[in-house]
Amino acid sequence: MRFIAVSFLLLMSASLLSAQTSGKSHHWLSPGVSDEISRSAVTKSGGPVVSFPCDPLMTAKQERALAVALMKESPFHWVPGMSLSNMAAELSEQVPVLLDRRALEEIGIDPDSPIGAGVMTHQHADSQSRRGERERWWQRDEAAVIDGRPSLVVDVLSRLKDLYLTLMIVRGQVVITTVEAAEDDLATRIYDVTPLISMRAHASWGASHATHGVSEAYADFDSLINILETSVAPDTWEALGGNSTTVGVTIRDRHWIVVSTTTMTHWKIQRLLDRLNQ
Repeated sequence: MRFIAVSFLLLMSASLLSAQTSGKSHHWLSPGVSDEISRSAVTKSGGPVVSFPCDPLMTAKQERALAVALMKESPFHWVPGMSLSNMAAELSEQVPVLLDRRALEEIGIDPDSPIGAGVMTHQHADSQSRRGERERWWQRDEAAVIDGRPSLVVDVLSRLKDLYLTLMIVRGQVVITTVEAAEDDLATRIYDVTPLISMRAHASWGASHATHGVSEAYADFDSLINILETSVAPDTWEALGGNSTTVGVTIRDRHWIVVSTTTMTHWKIQRLLDRLNQ
């Protein structure tokens, strides 16, 4: 798995070079980001962490378009009991959708299975809100919402939860599949984590063996990787028997991590890295 991850880095070398020469500073989950995501600036201290997909069948621009569409307010009012296949068909009006029927069959889920109730909105909770106006938010049963409607991705995931299904953004489409299938079809992504990597000195016992003219300092990727793998979906990483992997590499004085994991885990990693860099 680590060999595959490093191979992706070599294939993406041209993209990495263009990333270092531009002046913008947004990433794929940022609202209002430029269409030219492949020309995003390198990661700067205090800003968002720049990252790129490594999918040979999906460009960074395609990925961004899918992410932006999923982050918008959901236009649907799906009712509990609606079939999964019908929900997928309606979702395809917004983004390209693939319902992974083979994966569903493997765990005994019918494509016509009913979806869940989803996120509560103010339309469903008005009467409860009036009765509990003086209650604190943590005492209320209704879900917290922003502007009355959840985002499309939140709406879809909440409907899929009862069926133990998830979403993947791969090959230029949104795939509705099982959690198990998603963990076997990992998406690879590279993150510029240069500001988050510290340089460490080699142990003194190895100093006498250092080659003349070569720096004795090394990039400490382990500390950052340990934070990611213990904080985000810890049981899915290779160290604990899962399929997801993380490897660090330095290219032209920039420090990168190559991560192969599910789409939802990538989203969590992106947000965590952004916060750490702020």
